[in-house]
Amino acid sequence: MDIMINIAHMKARYLLTLVVLVILSCKKSPVLDPAPPVNPPVIPPVTTPVLPPAAYSGYDLLWNDEFNDNIIQSANWVFETGTGGKGDLGALQ
Repeated sequence: MDIMINIAHMKARYLLTLVVLVILSCKKSPVLDPAPPVNPPVIPPVTTPVLPPAAYSGYDLLWNDEFNDNIIQSANWVFETGTGGKGDLGALQ
């Protein structure tokens, strides 16, 4: 019986030593100051509009509508209500 108690004490000492060593070996990592935020460069706004070329080499313009009026020209455009896909715009494109 003394041997059993002695083995139990040895296991307890071993476990306690192991726990103490694990706790002592853990170091708290140093707290580093975070880098200050870097602001992206400020790009000045475009003050002059970028106009597309009047013609592209190798292409012929077949139809054009510049939407210069306050209303849609119904001779050129038709209003569609719904997509045919139960409201899912990407389903039937």
